[in-house]
Amino acid sequence: MAKEGSRLIASGVSLRVEDYCQAVEDGSVVACDRVKDAVLRYRLDMQRQSTPDFPYYFDSVKAASVCEFFPLILRHSIGEYAGKPLVLEDWQIFGLWNIFGWRRDEDRTRRFRKVYWSMARKNGKTTFVAGLSHYLAMADIDPRTGKPEAIGQILLTATKKEQANIAYGECERMVQQSKTMQTRTDIRNETITYTHNGSYIRKVSSDKPFDGLNPHCVVMDEVHAWGQHHRKFYDTMVTGSGSRSQPLHVIITTAGDDKSDLWLQEYNYATNVVSGVSKDETLFALIYELDKNDDFEDESTWIKANPNLGISVKREYLREQVNKFRHTAIGRNLLDRFHGNRIVSSTEKAFDLEDFEKCVKPYSDWSQADGYGAGVDLGARDDLAAYALCARFPVDVTDDGKTVYRYEIRTKAYIAANCNRDLTAMPFSQFIFDEEIIKATYPIEDLTESLLGDLEANDIGTAAYDPYNGQQLGEKLTKAGVVAARMAQNQSNFNEAIRDFIDLMKNGRLVFADSKLLRWCANNAIIAKDRQDRWMFDKAKSKDKIDPIVAAVMAYRIASLQPERSTGKLYVI
Repeated sequence: MAKEGSRLIASGVSLRVEDYCQAVEDGSVVACDRVKDAVLRYRLDMQRQSTPDFPYYFDSVKAASVCEFFPLILRHSIGEYAGKPLVLEDWQIFGLWNIFGWRRDEDRTRRFRKVYWSMARKNGKTTFVAGLSHYLAMADIDPRTGKPEAIGQILLTATKKEQANIAYGECERMVQQSKTMQTRTDIRNETITYTHNGSYIRKVSSDKPFDGLNPHCVVMDEVHAWGQHHRKFYDTMVTGSGSRSQPLHVIITTAGDDKSDLWLQEYNYATNVVSGVSKDETLFALIYELDKNDDFEDESTWIKANPNLGISVKREYLREQVNKFRHTAIGRNLLDRFHGNRIVSSTEKAFDLEDFEKCVKPYSDWSQADGYGAGVDLGARDDLAAYALCARFPVDVTDDGKTVYRYEIRTKAYIAANCNRDLTAMPFSQFIFDEEIIKATYPIEDLTESLLGDLEANDIGTAAYDPYNGQQLGEKLTKAGVVAARMAQNQSNFNEAIRDFIDLMKNGRLVFADSKLLRWCANNAIIAKDRQDRWMFDKAKSKDKIDPIVAAVMAYRIASLQPERSTGKLYVI
């Protein structure tokens, strides 16, 4: 009977998940692109369960049991819902359903070991984190024993004690609202301990780091506030779960700004994974945000970043915020960041993947091009070293007699076989397997030889390079009779080139091969703007390597400056 009841509950929860997915898909629930991506990923994963390339299966009973725990055991502690069961909304159920339902074929442990969950302020984040923490401490089952996790450490982490207090305080208040939890817990020394299994919930802040921990779950609150000086604390928190069978790392945050280095890295990686650019079967990402072209003053867009609209965040409140902040640039930035959940700063993503996809087309006959260029980005020791070749084709003439061009680009990338990066890990292992990256003992030498061969064989007369780390390359280009164009990586040299490159991409007048590497690099690229609004790639804030797309912009710039010619030839091995 118990099993039959569990199946019935699972069936009911499954229907709610299905209704939510269909509503996102048919538009009856207004959703941002990243939420649509998450639903699509779930659909595709359900179709490929337990296949050779996807060793995971979905356990609806386990997923449903977590969703039922919230209203059965937990109670709201403050506000208008205080004392009432914590009934989950469909969007929250969708997230929990994924996190706890997916299991590994080999040992039945959870598939997802990391969660990136992001939404605007006042959408019940603190309440949800507290409820999740109590489930993991009280009722999370260890598949090895079939019993609740033994002495599971649930760590609520933040950069400051005051921030860590917020979620922990909610956890304590929840205990006071639930007789079931009161009889099973002991609260002392700012720690909530469950007496039946020894698991506990504790707050940890970076001003008092802990070593020697073995956490079952680490919850990182408001990661946008974490800077590079918190890196050691961050690493301590996420690398101490070695003996746990199914550890969980949860990032739950609103958007940051251009100084939020750790957040930006996590955000870029999460968007890469959920959109399919990067493959990571262990990360679950659910991101509620305004899309790129949305205006926060348009009320119809609010629900994209505020999935709890009308429940924990009121329309009247958001209208007050709009009326208060709409009239200044700083105020609009506050609206966008805190209530639209999107970054507003001097940095932003350079390329839209939808625009990139418009440019994936077959190449033309490059011998018919009227101009060519090359660009080289050597990077640092553990970077990619890449070069790009660009061919220019006239496609039209404007009314005032200006020629309209299309630019076709090929790239080639190398990396040192002995670099510090783990080349057996995704996505680099896949890029190397697909021969999109060449692993070499002497990558710069191999790149130079290949580049010079292409330039000499095809009479390409000009190549751009960065003099900062390419002086020897420049000398070799000059010795070979090639015009070595110094193109230092700064706003003065790249501002116009990047802007034009983006415009060409939006208009479909660039052509790329169907390259996973180039797509990945384009999605990683971040733009930095100076006070004069001049643009440059910001490698420090980009999630990962971008060298091939930088080389592509350099090659385009050189090709765009070439005098017109009617014939030529170019071939890339």
